[in-house]
Amino acid sequence: MKNPTGRVAAAPQRAGLAVATLMLMAGCYGNRGHTPSFYLIDHAAVLRPVIAENQPPLPYRVRVRDLDFPRVIDRNRIIYRYSPNQINYFRYQQWAIPPRTMLSDTIAHHVGASGVFAEVRRNYLDQAPDFEISGALSALERLESGDFGAAHLALRLELIDRSTGRVLVAHEFDRQPHLSSSSMTFFAQTVSRILEEETTRFLAKVWRHFGVIATMPPIHALERPDDAPGDGPGSGYRIVPLPEEPQPSPAEATP
Repeated sequence: MKNPTGRVAAAPQRAGLAVATLMLMAGCYGNRGHTPSFYLIDHAAVLRPVIAENQPPLPYRVRVRDLDFPRVIDRNRIIYRYSPNQINYFRYQQWAIPPRTMLSDTIAHHVGASGVFAEVRRNYLDQAPDFEISGALSALERLESGDFGAAHLALRLELIDRSTGRVLVAHEFDRQPHLSSSSMTFFAQTVSRILEEETTRFLAKVWRHFGVIATMPPIHALERPDDAPGDGPGSGYRIVPLPEEPQPSPAEATP
C-alpha cells in the first residue's frame, strides 16, 4: 500500500516520542522523595567554665586556625560506619557547610563567647596574635551496628604560644555516645553537644593554666523524648541526664 505522505510511518515515531517524554517526566518527578537534607554542627556556646564573677578576660589576642582533617573526612556527605575496616557515605544526608570550616568556626565562636581572652579571631591581617588554637580531628561519623547507633567525634585541641611554638594546653577526646533515635537531626545535635562540652573542658584547662580557678558546670546530654516526632520543624528535644548504660536504638533507615 502506497504511503506518499509518510503519515503512517510517522505514527511509530510519535509513539516513541510520547513514551520517551513520559519516562523523562517519571525521572523528574520520581526523585522527589530523595531530596538531599543538610545538617549543621553548631551550638549557642552557653556552656562555659565556672569562674569568679569579677574575673576579667586574659589580655591576649588569639587566632583559631582551621582544624587538621583527614582527607577521607573532609567532605560534605555524612559518614557512617559498620566496621573499623569499612567507611560509607550517606547519599542524601549532607553537612550544609564543609566540616573543616564548620567545626573551626563553631570552636572560634565558643572561645570568643566564653570571655577567656580579650580578642579572638579566625584571621589576623594587621597584627600577629599572641596565641593560636589549633586542632586535629580524627573521627566525625555515625556508627551503626545492628540496632545500635552512636555518634562518634574524636578531636585534639591545643593552645600554642606563637613566640615559642610551645603547646601550653592540650585537650584530647574520643567520644561515642549512643543515639536513642534514628533521626539525623538528633545525630547532628548530639555531635554539636559533644563539641560544646569538650570545648568547655578545654577552656577550663586554659583558665587553670593562667592561674584562674575554673570548674566545669553540670554536664547533661541531649535525649529525644519518646513522644517526639522525627526530623522536621515539629521535632522537640529536651535536656536530660545521660543514661549510665547504652540503650539500643534503630539504625538509620535510608543510607
